Amino acid sequence: MPDGGFPVRVDSLLLELASQEATGCLTVTEPEGEQSSVWFRDGQVYSVSVPGRRPLLGVRLMSSGALTPEALAEALEVQRTELQGWRLGELLVHLGFVDRAVVESFVTEQVRDQIADLLSWPVADKRFRNGKRTRQDVAPPVEVTDLLELAAERDARWAEIVPFIGGADAVPVLSTASAAATDVVLGPYDWALLCKVDGVRTIADLADDCGFTVFEAGMVVVGLLDAGLVEIDGLELDEEPSEAWSDENPTDADVAASVARVTAALTDMGMSGGSVFTARPVEPAAPAAEPPAARRSPFSAAPVLEEPAMAEIVSLTEEREAKDKEAARKEAKKAAREEARLAEEARLEAERAAEEERLAAEAEAEAARIADEERLAEEARLEAERIAEEERLAAEAEAARIAEDERLEAERSAEEQRLA
Repeated sequence: MPDGGFPVRVDSLLLELASQEATGCLTVTEPEGEQSSVWFRDGQVYSVSVPGRRPLLGVRLMSSGALTPEALAEALEVQRTELQGWRLGELLVHLGFVDRAVVESFVTEQVRDQIADLLSWPVADKRFRNGKRTRQDVAPPVEVTDLLELAAERDARWAEIVPFIGGADAVPVLSTASAAATDVVLGPYDWALLCKVDGVRTIADLADDCGFTVFEAGMVVVGLLDAGLVEIDGLELDEEPSEAWSDENPTDADVAASVARVTAALTDMGMSGGSVFTARPVEPAAPAAEPPAARRSPFSAAPVLEEPAMAEIVSLTEEREAKDKEAARKEAKKAAREEARLAEEARLEAERAAEEERLAAEAEAEAARIADEERLAEEARLEAERIAEEERLAAEAEAARIAEDERLEAERSAEEQRLA
């Protein structure tokens, strides 16, 4: 608790660091001791680490048909032996196995998913280490305000679909309804999850197996519910269920009919020749047309989703299209920001180079000055030695002259005494 006695909110911490254009790592600790980290660069979030179940990039790419198991195995081997420390996403792009945009979409979704989870954390302790960095994946940094907005949208959408799917621990099963839809169109993500529906795995389990977030898996399940391909085992509704959603245990004939109906729907899409429980990559299907009233899930009449229809609200295809449009809208802003960043880096590099040149010139001038001083000192020393030598020679000459004078004087005196 801060000094004022009010609990610290994660969103407030994120917004404060964004306003300061901070670069470093925010570590948040909850009362039980679990820690999460959010890395910032110039006030934008580029990496997040929050404890919990998280989708695996390799599994997700294989589920969508964008990556083969052989390519994933090769990338993991390169990561283990040659490019240790690289993130799998940047490695797959570097090796040319996956388009950059595909990995960016996954990484951005994962950051958003973890931020959404982190926002609910009670903060027991917080710490920011200025300048601390981690390896960035291929996705660009994201504005904090955008992350908070997307997290709020996700919470609202999740609250809308929970009454229909029963939550992350609910178990989807193949539908035993007698009525069959003839115009079912599945995308690769719908197909990937449907192939793994076995009446045992929960929505959270299916998310792990497909490389989805739990939210994404829930969105897919709702679409399959609306298409009449799956049901939620043991889900009790507030309203009286229709005949197609009877609580009675299905007979063997019902189960066989359900499998045949799903298989027939997949065959209509060109997916014949395999079990519905054998995952195969497929090309993304075209967006489905507006389903007729006969295809709508019995859940569509639920009070929380009166209009528009549930399929319109929770369609995974529409969700992804909306995200694509949002990404396109922000691309110009991000490109301009990246251009400004590069220009700033170029300016700083030019200033650094100019400063280095100035310092080098100063060092050269200083070296010349020192050499000149040493030269002058040497000349002064030699001059002093010359003067000293001249003085010595002059002294010796004077001493010799005096000695000669004294000798001559002595001889003169001796001669005078002799003559006297």
